[in-house]
Amino acid sequence: MQYQQGEVASATSPFVAPQPKGFAGIENRIPDFTLDLNSVMDMASHSVISTPAAPAGGHAGHGAPAPIVTNETQMQGGMRWTINGKSYPDVAALQVKLGQIVKVRIINNDVSTAEKMDHPIHIHGTEFQIVSLNGKAPEREMWKDTVNVPAGEYVDIAFTMNNPGTWMLHCHILDHEDGGMMTTVVAK
Repeated sequence: MQYQQGEVASATSPFVAPQPKGFAGIENRIPDFTLDLNSVMDMASHSVISTPAAPAGGHAGHGAPAPIVTNETQMQGGMRWTINGKSYPDVAALQVKLGQIVKVRIINNDVSTAEKMDHPIHIHGTEFQIVSLNGKAPEREMWKDTVNVPAGEYVDIAFTMNNPGTWMLHCHILDHEDGGMMTTVVAK
């Protein structure tokens, strides 16, 4: 069937754009927190190998007892993923007040390895506004719970925590999260 002008009545779209909910003036505010993402080859400090006690009356096998390899020794073959130079649980928590507008700059300095790493950062318990990508505001208001931070670049986000408690903020690549690129947002 072929339609020609005048055969189908035009209709107004029922779509109504939502009202903006962005934080007015947030682009000019200095970040409350800066998160510097990186990775470190660190086999020495993460080679936690323990030796089991020998069973009563003998050895645990031929000769010396076999070492137990922990998750820490398997961590990316000695790769540690960091926020501000530390791996979870040693990363400082972001302490925020309930309902407070918080601006965070997330910088991906993970450029020292041969394969530059992006880090998709995810936050629990809220959504955030993308304020800028490398200092440039997005073309339209954007709200996410995960944002990719490309290697060598930075992203500014803003959010409020309206639910009290301790919430995770981490890289959404599970190897990076499990390897330490994680912290908490504590809302009181």
